[in-house]
Amino acid sequence: MNQSVGIRALAVNFPEYVLTNDYWKNNYPDLLVKLEQKNQNVRLFDPESQENKNWLQAVKPYREDIFRGTLERRILTGNETSIALECGAIEKVLQAAKLDINEVDLLISCAMFPERLAIGNATLIARELGFRSTAWNMNATCGGALLALENAMALIQTQKLDRVLVSLSCNYSKHIEYTNSFSFTLGDGAAAFIVEKVKTGEGLLHSYSTNTYDTCDVVYPKFT
Repeated sequence: MNQSVGIRALAVNFPEYVLTNDYWKNNYPDLLVKLEQKNQNVRLFDPESQENKNWLQAVKPYREDIFRGTLERRILTGNETSIALECGAIEKVLQAAKLDINEVDLLISCAMFPERLAIGNATLIARELGFRSTAWNMNATCGGALLALENAMALIQTQKLDRVLVSLSCNYSKHIEYTNSFSFTLGDGAAAFIVEKVKTGEGLLHSYSTNTYDTCDVVYPKFT
């Protein structure tokens, strides 16, 4: 029987600066007018078949709001970095678990997007926190946390490691144009969790994964 593995502690960390919807109302009023008109046209053609009627009713308040229910988002300002966000989340999760950073065997950082594209955030975080063991980067966009959890579980179940610390961050505000309505629902933040052995029958019971190649060209166009 495989060793049971689970999450011992979890923490989150966010920037202090709060960006509300007033930012767009004050700076891009014409954009909001256009989006509201477009939103009204979309509503005219929404399908009302029986199978999705309940779902449509549940999301109706958000469909009619061009901000899709978002009231505020936390964003990085000035010289703030995703590395600092991840370090803050790590310090919080270590405090929650009552552990020292060097009681961890492996640090996995999943940053979207890393501060240094080639080397990622992992070793920079290790330097900041005085972590002397192995530090990896793992790039899987929005699925980074789940991929890191899968890998941490496998390493612990095979007795290679005893404890893995995973940190995650996103700094969308540095990479999105505020004239793009996609920015309405994006903010910055970080999280961290510790994976280790747990009692039999506890922890993650099962997982399944696949790839999503159908969406490869949705965000980034093909290279030609």
